[in-house]
Amino acid sequence: MVCFGNVIRHHFGRIDIKAFMKFLKFLFLPIFVAASVCGISAQEIGAAASKAATLVYGRPFTVPEVRVYLTDEETGGPFAEKDVAAKYCWGWDVLKRTPESDRIANTQCISVKRRTDAAGVVSLPTLLISPSRPIAPPGSEFSQPRFKYAGLTVHDDKHDTYMSVFDAEVNLLDEKGEVRRTVMLYPRPKTPKE
Repeated sequence: MVCFGNVIRHHFGRIDIKAFMKFLKFLFLPIFVAASVCGISAQEIGAAASKAATLVYGRPFTVPEVRVYLTDEETGGPFAEKDVAAKYCWGWDVLKRTPESDRIANTQCISVKRRTDAAGVVSLPTLLISPSRPIAPPGSEFSQPRFKYAGLTVHDDKHDTYMSVFDAEVNLLDEKGEVRRTVMLYPRPKTPKE
């Protein structure tokens, strides 16, 4: 086992261990203070750091801002003053399959809460996506992760839908750089009368 202090001494010569430990405290103290204020424990920070070390990252992709005009299918008017979620997704291809690789979803997404204005317009904010994927299980092979698409989701009493508004490979924007979509009604199953 390699001692951290020996590695430092090898690369930097003679060091004052006490001064070096003070420096490390100074360096990492703001991270732990900020984490403790946010209710994050040192174990959670360590777990997040170890999880990041087990990921493979792809080329970062900047999703541009997209203005979306939403129309309500029920009224034919603007889908005004409603909560929606912007969903940004990336993924990877499974090049060589194994039973273990089949248990891993090959698409991951993040969501950002948004709200339409009085005209039914919502903007998907510009976002820099750093696509990542887990390390492939033994015997399997994955491609590099890459950004795939962005869209809007609507979940309320009358709607349960996803609408694609930006794709990395297909241009979905009109000549003004905008998108128009209709929020479809979700037909709820009828409950039997008792």
